[in-house]
Formats: sequence, C-alpha cells, structure tokens
Amino acid sequence: MAVASLVLSLVWLGGLGSLLAVIFGISAHRSIKASQGRETGGVMATAGIVVGVLGLLGAIVLIGTLIAVGSGVNQLNKQIQSSEAPTTIAMGTKEPVGDPANTGIDAVTVDAYAAPVSAGVDNPPPDTGKEYAVAKVEICAGSGGSQEGVSDFNFSLGFTGGQVVQAFLPLATPDLGGINGVASNACATGYVTFEIVAGTVPAYVAFQPGLVHQYRWQVPG
Repeated sequence: MAVASLVLSLVWLGGLGSLLAVIFGISAHRSIKASQGRETGGVMATAGIVVGVLGLLGAIVLIGTLIAVGSGVNQLNKQIQSSEAPTTIAMGTKEPVGDPANTGIDAVTVDAYAAPVSAGVDNPPPDTGKEYAVAKVEICAGSGGSQEGVSDFNFSLGFTGGQVVQAFLPLATPDLGGINGVASNACATGYVTFEIVAGTVPAYVAFQPGLVHQYRWQVPG
C-alpha cells in the first residue's frame, strides 16, 4: 500500500496526474454541455481542472528546482574532480589565499614547524609512540578585518607516502583557532598542534580554506 501511494505521488508530482485531471475535466465539461441537462457534475469537472492546473504549476516548479540543484551539484563535482594542483610554498612565505570561506582572512604564512614539543604540565602526554608537533602560523585580514580568524582544523600535515595528519586539540599558546578577531589589514600569529608518530618528519604543512584548493608550505628535510 505504501509503495502504491509513493508511485501515485511521484506520478502526480511529475505532472502526469495533473495533466490527466485537466484533460478529463475539460472532457467532462464538453459531455455535460452536449447532454443538454441530462448529465450533471459541472462543479466537480471545474474542480478537477483547477486542481490539475495547480498540480501542473507545482510540477513545473519542482522540476525546475531539481534541475537547478542537479546542475549545482554537478558543477561542484566537476570542480572538485578537476581541482588544480596544490600551491607549493617555501616555509616562511606569505601566500594570498583569496578567502573562499569568507572569514576575512586573505593571506596566510606558515613561519615554522617544530617537533617534538612538550605538552606542558596542564595537558595530557601524547599517546605511546607519538609526539606533539606545532606549526607557527600568521594570518592576515583584508580591508574588512576578520571576526572569526581560521580554524585549526583547516590545517594538516602531509607525509611522504600519502599519510595525512589533521590538527590536534590546541596545546601550544596562543592557539591559532582561538584568535577570533583580526583588525583591518592587520595580522596575528598563533600555533596549530599535531600529534604524530615519534621521529617522523612531514613533507609539508597544508592549509585548505575551501573545498578545493590547498596550500602547502614545505618542511625542510
């Protein structure tokens, strides 16, 4: 029963049921008129036409919406699949990032990378076989300033072989993700913390502000 109701709903929403309602309503009106009073039901026929027309208008809106949504999803999928190669940058270089996430931050610099670093007395030690690492990062706002800065989790470490390590809970201070306001055309500096396998060295520190493009500052070997 539920399946039958779903099928009927799809047929109606697709416009076929509405079109049939209009056709049958017009046909009924003609038949009633030709009967010269022997047949009744003009009100029902009119109601069928009105409901059918409304259904057709709804179907047009629905189909237009589905086409628009499908086009947008397809465009985003193409953009992701055909994304350009990451921008590779030397450590300490200031890089314009275009602010795709609308945070107000339009330039980023990874100034330095260090490991291992101490957790400090107020923080838990790293897991067995792991160590903490930090990246020192400068963020710069455009002319409109920034109310939120950037998230630590926009940053990651990339290792030879393809392994990627996301940012860890903030340990080093000041934490970059805790910088919530940067004045117009001003910069602020903070740290992003990572937990990595002890003794390993990443190939780069990555920053990805949007869905597609990534910026990579190379870590000296």
